[in-house]
Amino acid sequence: MEIEIKRLNNSGAEQNFVLQYLKEHWKDTSRAKKAMEESLKNEVLPSFFIAHYDGDPIGMIFLTDEDDIGFAERDGAMLEEKVKPWMMCLYVKPEFRQKGVGTDLVKYCENFSKINNFEYLYLDSAKKGDFYRKMSYEYIGNQPWEDGITEIFRKKLN
Repeated sequence: MEIEIKRLNNSGAEQNFVLQYLKEHWKDTSRAKKAMEESLKNEVLPSFFIAHYDGDPIGMIFLTDEDDIGFAERDGAMLEEKVKPWMMCLYVKPEFRQKGVGTDLVKYCENFSKINNFEYLYLDSAKKGDFYRKMSYEYIGNQPWEDGITEIFRKKLN
C-alpha cells in the first residue's frame, strides 16, 4: 500500500478530517481550529501532517511547540523542563490500521524534526507506549491525565 504524507493545506476535505478527529478527542473545537490555523500560517511548528491513500485522507499526526505536560515524574523525581517539539494526535482510520500508516506518520515527524534541527522529539501516550518503545522512544516519566496516567517518551534524533 503506497501512501503519501503531506502537510495540512487549505483543502476542505483535509481540514474536515482533522477537525472531526480533534472534536472527538479535544472536546474544545476553538482550540482545534486555532491549532489548524496556526499550522497553516507557520513553516515549522505547529504542523499537521496528513497521510493520503488514493488522494483521500486516512491518517494524521500533529507536531507542536506547546508543552502540555510541563513536568514528569520519574523514579520519584520531578523533571521540569520546557521541551519541544511534541508529537500528538496520531490517528489512522480503522480500516487502514496495522498496515504501517502510523509508523510512516511517526517517521515523517522524526525526519521533519531532524531537518529543523530539533535534538529530541517528545510525546505522551496513555495507551500506545509499546508502539513507541518499538520505535526506540525512551520512557522518561509519567503524568496524571484525565482518568489515568500518561507515559512520557522522547527520542534522540541526531
